Amino acid sequence: MQGNIYLTNLNDLDATKKIIEELREVLEEAGNVTPVHGKFYMLASQYYRRVGKHSDYYRCGLQFLVCLMDDYLQDQWAQQAFFLRLAALLGDGIYNIGEL
Repeated sequence: MQGNIYLTNLNDLDATKKIIEELREVLEEAGNVTPVHGKFYMLASQYYRRVGKHSDYYRCGLQFLVCLMDDYLQDQWAQQAFFLRLAALLGDGIYNIGEL
């Protein structure tokens, strides 16, 4: 939630990046996928989209959808699919866009 405030309201990319890096380590150690993972991947994907890291956005965007697909608003599915397709085309090292 704090990262979302930094990113959306304050446009503080450095603080958002720091939160993402800290949380990634904690969540990797947690093991099981929880709703917290989904919120993390949503924040990370939004951050990576803003800074133009297409490969990272693609990976986090897919992980976000896996974690929170049921809770994600259906009217935003088309927009998310559009951004994921662009990231798949623009990102380095993405060869299997069949996951989309």
